[in-house]
Amino acid sequence: AAAAAAAPPSKRAQKRQARWEAGAEFRKKRRQEKKADRKARAQQAREDRKKEWEALGEEDRRARAQERRQEKRQREGEAAAQEARVREALERGARGGGLEIALDLGFEGLMSKGEADSMVKQAERAYAMNRRAPQPARLTLTDVSGTNRDRMLRMAPGHAKWLCACEPGGLAEAFKGRLGDLVYLTADAEEEVSELELGKVYVVGGLVDRNRHKNVCLEKARDIGVATARLPIQEHMPLRTSAVLASNQVVEILLQWAACRDWKSALEATVPMRKRAGAVSRRERRNAVAAAPLPGLGGQVGG
Repeated sequence: AAAAAAAPPSKRAQKRQARWEAGAEFRKKRRQEKKADRKARAQQAREDRKKEWEALGEEDRRARAQERRQEKRQREGEAAAQEARVREALERGARGGGLEIALDLGFEGLMSKGEADSMVKQAERAYAMNRRAPQPARLTLTDVSGTNRDRMLRMAPGHAKWLCACEPGGLAEAFKGRLGDLVYLTADAEEEVSELELGKVYVVGGLVDRNRHKNVCLEKARDIGVATARLPIQEHMPLRTSAVLASNQVVEILLQWAACRDWKSALEATVPMRKRAGAVSRRERRNAVAAAPLPGLGGQVGG
C-alpha cells in the first residue's frame, strides 16, 4: 500500500536515474575487464607455484606437502567452527534469544530491472558477511517468491542452501505474531538506536532507488504497525549529503556493532571513505583533474 502511494520521482531524481542507466553498459564492461584481470592474475599465480614446486628437491617437496595438508586441515576446522556459529545463531534467533536481521525485499515494483538485479547482489553480499561474521545473526530474507525468486535463482542459484531464512511472504506475513519485535531501520525515523537488543528483529529495506523514493520504508513500517528507528550515523560519522548506504552496508554495520559494541568502530570498519562528509566525490575528482593546468604550461593558454 505504501509503495503504491509513493510520490512520483522528481525531475532531478529522474535525471539522476537516467545518468545511472546510461552508465550501466560502461560499468558492465569495467566488471568484465576486472574479472578478466583477476582470472589472468590467478592463472599467473598458478604457473608461478608450479615453477616453484618443480624447482624444489624431493625432501623440500615432502615438507611443503605436509605443510599444505596442515593448512588445509586448519582451514577446514575454522570453516566448520564458523558454520556451527551461524547455525547456532539461526536456532537462537528462532527462539527469540539472539540478534536478528531481516532484509525486506518487498520493493521490487519500485525498481528498474538493473536496480532489482543490484538488490540481489546486495542480498548475496549481506549473507556472505553474516556467514563470516564473528557474531553472526539470524538473517531472514522476505518476499523470496515470484519474480524475486526467479531473479534469485538466476543470479544466486545457491541461495536455497544458504544458512538463513528465505520467506516467500512479505514482512508482515513472515513475522506474523511478532510485529512488536520488529524495528524498521530508516534514516527518516525520529527515534535513534543506542544499542541493539537481543530478541528484536532489525529490518533493513531492500531498495536500490538512487534516492528517488522518499519515506517509503517509514510509510511501510507505519502501515503494518512496526516501530522505526535510525542508526546513530550522523552522531559518529557524518555522511556526505548525497551519500546513501547500500542495504548490505547497513547489515555489515549491525554485524560490526554486535562484534565490538561501538558505533564509531562499526562505522569506520564499514562506511567507504567516498561516502563520508568532507570526502571528495569521484565527479569532483574528475572535474579537478580536467580543470588543472597542463604540466609545463604554468596555467597559461595561448600567447
